[in-house]
Amino acid sequence: MGQQSYLLGLIGDGVRHSLTPPMHGQKGAALSLRLVNRPIELTLDLHQPFRDLEGVTEDLFVNNLARLEAKFQLMQELDMDLILVPSNAGTATIDDEVVADQLRRAAELASRYNMWIAYEALAWGTFVNTYWHSWQLVHEANHPNLGICLDSFHFLSRRDDPSRITDIAGDKIFFVQQADAPDLGMDLLPWSHHRVFPGEGSFDTVGFMAHLTAAGYSGPLSLEIFNDVFRETVPSITAVDGLHSLHRDVR
Repeated sequence: MGQQSYLLGLIGDGVRHSLTPPMHGQKGAALSLRLVNRPIELTLDLHQPFRDLEGVTEDLFVNNLARLEAKFQLMQELDMDLILVPSNAGTATIDDEVVADQLRRAAELASRYNMWIAYEALAWGTFVNTYWHSWQLVHEANHPNLGICLDSFHFLSRRDDPSRITDIAGDKIFFVQQADAPDLGMDLLPWSHHRVFPGEGSFDTVGFMAHLTAAGYSGPLSLEIFNDVFRETVPSITAVDGLHSLHRDVR
């Protein structure tokens, strides 16, 4: 059986794998995923999300590092090396020096496991909610195992100017997530539950990809889609629709 037909068979059967807590049950799930992926040489490019890591008190940050280390150990079982850390949307501090230092210390821990951290600005992050702010913090932290994740929804929803993407070193953009959305006039968090495939909403996702190409990004591209129709559609149809949307954006 070829790779494509094998994968479509899995999608058609609606195969899903969850690595949610408790942690002690996740090693079995990791083994299951490795067995599924092996015949088609499918890679797992991103573990996500690791929430509310940075901008916290020292005591809480020490606990967060312990949680992060446990995630790195799980990722080793999955042959993964990249984790997504979205900006703190809870009890974050406004102190950029604290945030940059904690990101650097997290990246140092990552380096001991040969892991990498992609820091992403959530549109509704408490203090870090623009991609340029996230880049400034990563630049200040100055650690080779720390980069950024760019998500089209999180800055196009805020009407941020994507042209400054080209001022970011391409090798510091560790991951890209792509989504479109209709213009619904909603607050950011509820609006995020109406994300659709590129080309199906009101965002300039083609322009977003053009800026990434100009910046020299050459890594994975993920479709970060959340809506009620997506959850109810046959997985194989969703997979084909997603592929078509990528063809529209990446030329």
